[in-house]
Amino acid sequence: MLAKRLLTAFTMLSIFLLSLSLDNNIYFVSLFTFCVSMVFLEWIQFFLEKKYKNYLYIFSLIVFIFLIFLSKFLFQDLSIKDSNIFKFLIYVVVIVWILFASISIISNRDFSDLEKKFWLFFSIPACFSAWCAFILFYKIYGNWFIISLLIPIWILDTSGYVFGKYIGRTKLIPKVSPGKTLEGAISGVFFSVLFYIICSFFKGSFANLILETHSLFVSLFLFFILSVVAILGDLFESLLKRNSGIKDSGYLLPGHGGFFDRLDSLIPFIPMAIILSGVIN
Repeated sequence: MLAKRLLTAFTMLSIFLLSLSLDNNIYFVSLFTFCVSMVFLEWIQFFLEKKYKNYLYIFSLIVFIFLIFLSKFLFQDLSIKDSNIFKFLIYVVVIVWILFASISIISNRDFSDLEKKFWLFFSIPACFSAWCAFILFYKIYGNWFIISLLIPIWILDTSGYVFGKYIGRTKLIPKVSPGKTLEGAISGVFFSVLFYIICSFFKGSFANLILETHSLFVSLFLFFILSVVAILGDLFESLLKRNSGIKDSGYLLPGHGGFFDRLDSLIPFIPMAIILSGVIN
């Protein structure tokens, strides 16, 4: 199982780095758009009857084509970052994540029919805002910025898993995610923030942008907030799976499950990151 997990992770990382290294940015945009389309597909399948799930891949393909087509217009002159509609979308999505998703996780909600409909429809602005913000980051700041933005999430996930497995004793929120421990979460946040601090000394990185805008103390607080928001995304996906009685969001990534299982932290993290970065005011 571990060998399969590592092989899948290595393959995904190789494809990611290859798409970044190619001159034409359409490759990276297409890759991330594909990933978000799959996350969206796996999110909505939690709430759909079985008879409708056969059409999801066709629907996901339509979403992918639509977003690729839309990207040619939205990011042509980067004016979207000054759009009041875009800013409103980002702020509303972040508020929903911080307030409603957090409350649902802490209270270990068994979703009512109304709540299920709410989270089903929230998948649209949640995925779309993450996609827009991420592509905007890429278009403005380039490859190194994107790498420096994502590495702390991988560190958070990996260190949280390792330390949680070997020294974890206290369950974080056992009814939502039995495998996650408080010790793992603290370790993940610590090493994630540590990387942000180190990376802040390198020009062109995400952490450097934050440090140029804010004092060191405020920057550390923002790095901490981003790490916690990433954990929030992970826990919320676990809550969705528990409410749906599903172990994994998908089966396309051997050893990992689905795309949502791997990218759950990014969906709330990216909109929060673009707010804190000052790209939108």
